Amino acid sequence: MLELSRQKKQTNKGKAAYSKAKHVMKKIILMMIVISSIALHTTAKPKVHITVGITIGKASKNCEKLGLCKVTIDGDKTMIKGGLDLDEDAGTLTITLSESDLIALQNDKLFYFQGQNYITFDEIWICPEEISNALGFRTSLKVNVGKYPLSYNNGVYSITISL
Repeated sequence: MLELSRQKKQTNKGKAAYSKAKHVMKKIILMMIVISSIALHTTAKPKVHITVGITIGKASKNCEKLGLCKVTIDGDKTMIKGGLDLDEDAGTLTITLSESDLIALQNDKLFYFQGQNYITFDEIWICPEEISNALGFRTSLKVNVGKYPLSYNNGVYSITISL
């Protein structure tokens, strides 16, 4: 009988130790989830937006035809108001252009945009250093020759470029 009582005590001690270990493991797992969540939030790269002035056209053709002829941070009143939006997590650069400025300042280029789903650049555009720096690049940003998705929403054309 005494032996049976000792076995029960040992079993109860074993159950208590198991329960305590289980409780500690739950706490460790919860801490790991919290730490992982914090790490994911801190490693997300920021989205960057800069306002620019844009002249549509090929630089090699004195701004004729289609391309990015001139893009500056200090755009003047002869340039289309636009923006550059860098989303490093998505790996995209989005160029936005005001339709009203396009109509007022470069109406001859409107047909490249109206009703289109894509826009084709057949000339490489090297982003000016001041803009590359403002976007957070240490080297020059380059937009290659290619066909890029074009969308229109609320008076703004958006060209999405995969980096």
